[in-house]
Amino acid sequence: GALLYRDGRLAGEVRLGFAGETSEFSGEFVPSEPGPWEIVVFAHDPRDGNTGVDRTTIIVSPPAHARGAGGPPAADLPSSGFRKMR
Repeated sequence: GALLYRDGRLAGEVRLGFAGETSEFSGEFVPSEPGPWEIVVFAHDPRDGNTGVDRTTIIVSPPAHARGAGGPPAADLPSSGFRKMR
């Protein structure tokens, strides 16, 4: 699975599925707001006890029209296009 953190607080969890190749998993994440998000990915294979954890930070940008003059606040816009984790 993957744990999603925003401002140091747990903001959600994503179930990850096998992505077709060894050590690759995928899932969907639709951020609720732009800015930095920390993602902690973890996996465990009960057959052999193999376990792994990794952590990364991504920066989600607001939609392009929100960055221009007169654009609506980011909170009123649809989520960014980042959807696949691999």
